[in-house]
Amino acid sequence: SERFFALPQDVKTLAPHPPGGAHHRGYSGLGQEKVSQNVFDGAEIKKLREVPDVKESFESGNVDDKTQPNIWLPENKLPGFRDFAESFFI
Repeated sequence: SERFFALPQDVKTLAPHPPGGAHHRGYSGLGQEKVSQNVFDGAEIKKLREVPDVKESFESGNVDDKTQPNIWLPENKLPGFRDFAESFFI
């Protein structure tokens, strides 16, 4: 992960997190996500989401999950990253 997050922004965005919150895979850059965890009141959620989080993340999951396929960088951008990450799910 250290090598991934050290990459230039334009390279990390080659594995983009899809819009919306249903598909939790790929890269989310600074300010893209807004936490509203354990908050259930609609007005309170809306208020919390006015200010985005100042963090970045990369999400991957089980290689057999057909509903949320993983989103990877091209292999030449970070050789071995995909194989290493997928080894967690074997």
